[in-house]
Amino acid sequence: MQENLGYLLSNDSVGVYFTDGTKMILDPNGHHIYYMEQISEDRRDVGTEYTMENFPQKLQSKVSELQHL
Repeated sequence: MQENLGYLLSNDSVGVYFTDGTKMILDPNGHHIYYMEQISEDRRDVGTEYTMENFPQKLQSKVSELQHL
């Protein structure tokens, strides 16, 4: 069974590396979410910024896991 990897950065941000290759970081203030995913064939990550109050419903389970850290 594969599990996601949670981590704490030196600036007090928390992040999760998900088994599907996506990544999510929550800023130290707990307000901004940075979501990164590989959506192009050259395997570069594309990032999008959201707030805890305004993010796509499809990310709900990932945001919930991020909050538990």
